[in-house]
Amino acid sequence: MPQLNGVAKRRNRTLLDMVRSMMSFTELPPSFWRYALETAAKLLNIAPSKLVPQTPYEIWFIGYPKEIAGFYFYDPVEKKIFISRNAVLLEKSFPSYSRRDEFLIGESSEEPQHDSTTSFEPTVHTDGVPILRSQLENLEYLRDPPKGARSVGCKWVYKCNLGANGEVTAFKARIVVKGYTQRSRVDFEETYSSVAMAKSIRLLLAIAAWYDYEIWQMDVKTTFLNGFVEEEIFMDQPEGFTSVGEEQKVCRLQRSIYGLKQAFRSWNTRFDEVIRGYDFIKNDYDPYIYKKISRSWVAYLVLYVGDILLIGNDVKMLGDIKAWLSTQFYKKDMGEASYILGIKIYRYRSRRMLGLTQFSYIEKVLKRFKMEHSKRGLLPIRHWIKLSKKQSPRTDEELKRMSNIPYALAVGSILYAVQYTRPDVAYALSVTSRYQACAGEAHWGAVKSILKYLKRTKDMFLIYDGGELILEGYSDASF
Repeated sequence: MPQLNGVAKRRNRTLLDMVRSMMSFTELPPSFWRYALETAAKLLNIAPSKLVPQTPYEIWFIGYPKEIAGFYFYDPVEKKIFISRNAVLLEKSFPSYSRRDEFLIGESSEEPQHDSTTSFEPTVHTDGVPILRSQLENLEYLRDPPKGARSVGCKWVYKCNLGANGEVTAFKARIVVKGYTQRSRVDFEETYSSVAMAKSIRLLLAIAAWYDYEIWQMDVKTTFLNGFVEEEIFMDQPEGFTSVGEEQKVCRLQRSIYGLKQAFRSWNTRFDEVIRGYDFIKNDYDPYIYKKISRSWVAYLVLYVGDILLIGNDVKMLGDIKAWLSTQFYKKDMGEASYILGIKIYRYRSRRMLGLTQFSYIEKVLKRFKMEHSKRGLLPIRHWIKLSKKQSPRTDEELKRMSNIPYALAVGSILYAVQYTRPDVAYALSVTSRYQACAGEAHWGAVKSILKYLKRTKDMFLIYDGGELILEGYSDASF
């Protein structure tokens, strides 16, 4: 059973991630998923491994197959699949279909049956290969490593992007450098994350609700690839793109790439130079908030890694900013902001109301800690619950049991919700977060109580009702 075999479980997940990516890219109907699975398994078997000098295919090779060698072809007119040895491979274009069914391959998915009654119109999909190769264009192929230089490894990472309701919106595949092997003061100088503070984002959303500003959203594609690398960094050749006869050579990075320690800094340096060139002023308190004023028009720009929020009072001004950003970066225009950073945004503009909810994020957190089927809690913490260090593990058995519990991860996951939409659990979280270094069963039970409460109240909203911008404080009457 894969559930009892960690290696098999991870390999099955890798196979299914590859299948989803290929099926999404080619836009083939679900009936072709078996061929995608065979292709994924074949690619993994012929891919080189650092564990052994040979590929899995070479190690397991016991003879040549007696079947016909060739390629699978699908005839959309006859609706038949046939094998042929004669083929011309089009590297820059890919035949796909203009219509596809929405599907998701999971662990319990049944094998789809071939539907011979559905017709598909073939089209030409030409943007897939160039987009994939855009990551490789940031590498300088190829050169011998300088004497004494050390190269860092890399790997392919496959990811599914989820929407506001938990549905799959995109499949991504990218090269990621194994940045944990980089050496401080040798391969990089400093590193930090280019993320706006949660309270800054909430404040700007409150201002937008009160003044009825526009709130637009953009997503910068291949974010880190826009930054330039100041240091001399060498990377091993990516899996599947190794040059025959030049396996010992390495790539010199021309730009930053995902996984590099300095990728955030390189991207932020580039973005800061570009955005200031358009007369934006950086905020002194939060360096990832920018403001632009032109006569009576004002625009705010919020940067959270590759996600951008544009807030302002003039549609034309915001449109000009978006058009200008399109000339500087490859981005996706998301239109009016409705879902960003795991937060769903609802607006009732006639009453100047704005609501924020993290329904999908909370559901994901509950699944992560296997609490989606738990009872629903009435309160985040009971008044008689008293936590202290005396409840920390004392015996080796207790320490071993608590070492397998992701206490700090759970606290951090709840903290993200507290920062944006759930201040009602702030006190309970502040109490439980004190014991991350010495958490015991009682502390973990208190954290689970917060999760049970979030399960019951996951539909709650944080509402900005368009009232006066005056800070009001409340306290328990019996305090």
